[in-house]
Amino acid sequence: MAEDEENSFEQTIVVDRTSLDMDVLGRPEGAEIAVLTVLTGNRRGVSFELRSERIVVGRGDRCQIRLDDDGISRNHAQIKRATAADDYELEDLGSTNGTYLNGLKVKTGTLTHGDRVAFGTDTVAKFEYQDLQEAKLRAEIYQRATRDPLTGLLNRRVFFERLREEFSFARRHGTPLSLLMFDVDHFKSVNDTHGHAVGDEVLRGMGRLLLDLCRDEDVVCRYGGEEFALVARGLDVGQGVAFGERIRQCVELMKTPLDGGRELQITVSIGVASTGGLAHNKPEELLADADHLLYRAKEQGRNRVESENTLT
Repeated sequence: MAEDEENSFEQTIVVDRTSLDMDVLGRPEGAEIAVLTVLTGNRRGVSFELRSERIVVGRGDRCQIRLDDDGISRNHAQIKRATAADDYELEDLGSTNGTYLNGLKVKTGTLTHGDRVAFGTDTVAKFEYQDLQEAKLRAEIYQRATRDPLTGLLNRRVFFERLREEFSFARRHGTPLSLLMFDVDHFKSVNDTHGHAVGDEVLRGMGRLLLDLCRDEDVVCRYGGEEFALVARGLDVGQGVAFGERIRQCVELMKTPLDGGRELQITVSIGVASTGGLAHNKPEELLADADHLLYRAKEQGRNRVESENTLT
């Protein structure tokens, strides 16, 4: 895969982890761009600008459009520019569950404005040409609807949706799922002592740190106030604890600048619950256990990770 194709994932209008500004300057007024917008599935609402000559859609780490829903193959399909400059061609790459264009299973097909493309069984996307300014506005609206404005993490409403989806996925496939709940220790004292501006910077720093540490498939949100939540697909309780410990150590090293050249260091307490340990019949039970373990970590002295393995 060419280097420019590898990097084209970073040229999407909106991605799950970050919002990237579209290159409006230098393009003629009224210019249109080709966009694929996900309508159903884990990444619904996300739009991708089809900027590269060839874009692979699938679950694989090297796919420019990465979708991890049920029924998606590692390299599921590709979209590439046709001979005619403004045309795009869809091609199935031997996927297990097929690629469908307007309801018909296809090996190849030419995309036109308004076409619906189904990748596998659960994921539907819409191909269209959008005015550049309109596409940018749509991306901003999506970002505001799904993200916490201070930290850039998912908001609580979207988190609950994703938690339910990840919980169902884990049960269907018999794979582990860990939920980490964590809270900034003594955060009220930070606000009282240093002011809310410093407190906000601590939370922004937490957001940046978590985005750096998390995998693409992880679901991380600002749960409320100084509390955060993270859903880690495929991690059992032991791996979840190891991940939590890595986060705890990195937070301990994080420094927030203060007036006079001073720096503020913080710690977090973390609770880890996993579907592979205590019995959970619904995601709310997993969430309740993680929350209970978080408060156990605080009771045990803070700046620590607690899991069901530490219960006596």
